[in-house]
Amino acid sequence: MTSLAVLVDGSACAWGAFAEAKREKPGMEKEVLTRAFRSIVTFSNVHLSLAQSNQLLLYAYGNGMSKKLLYDSVRSDNPDSSSCIIKGIRGALRENSTSGDARKCGVLAATLATAICQIRKAATLGTNKSEETISGQKGRIVIISLLPDFGSQHSLLMNLFFSAHKHDICIDVVSLGGSSALLQQAADITAGVFQVIHKIEDLPRILMTRCLPVSIRDSTSFTTVDYRAACVCHEKLVSNGWTCSVCLAVLCSFMAICPSCGAVFKITVPRRKRKRPTEVGAAPSPRP
Repeated sequence: MTSLAVLVDGSACAWGAFAEAKREKPGMEKEVLTRAFRSIVTFSNVHLSLAQSNQLLLYAYGNGMSKKLLYDSVRSDNPDSSSCIIKGIRGALRENSTSGDARKCGVLAATLATAICQIRKAATLGTNKSEETISGQKGRIVIISLLPDFGSQHSLLMNLFFSAHKHDICIDVVSLGGSSALLQQAADITAGVFQVIHKIEDLPRILMTRCLPVSIRDSTSFTTVDYRAACVCHEKLVSNGWTCSVCLAVLCSFMAICPSCGAVFKITVPRRKRKRPTEVGAAPSPRP
């Protein structure tokens, strides 16, 4: 059994901006969203059709959503997976739109951690073999992202990327909102694929040729990856900076209080030696 977790950005503002940017003419925003959702449905159904025991997990990550797991092919009683996926995505965006979430940074860490745990649980329950065989089973995660920045979640996400690599979970990234250095690192660490979509017509082709199982997907060489860390104070990539010794947060300049964990740091400055005052009219002491 192969488990596939599809993580879709649940920010209604981000999807609205994407539809407005990719429309051919005013008033066609709905058609752009329909094409994107149909591409996700088609890709999900192809995964389910590859093997009867395959599992599909659909998540939406964002603020203000009470339910992040939108669809589980194993637990669902509805045989129509297409309608369940469309209904789940629309419900998540509708719930996010009423929460007042106008963020410019993605909220991915909690949902990604849940997806990794669910894949490991499915692999463990799906076999009675030894742990070595279980670890050899590769689960897959496909992240469909619209926001390239993730704010202060850099350290959390890096830990999750290395955890996915340890458990042989491949992370593929399809970015609809431009290049993301952090998501490039996720794909490179886990031997996955990072792809930026410039036209909505290319989304189904990229999902089919780049995000299918390794044995049948297109194996194109990966580009160079920017491994610079993002500072938590300004959320910008830095080459040199300061690191908090408590939470390992990256800072572009020294701060007495860590903005991530609140740790307080002190710097002891060596005191300068004071010169002895000389009396007026007194001859200077000879130098040795």
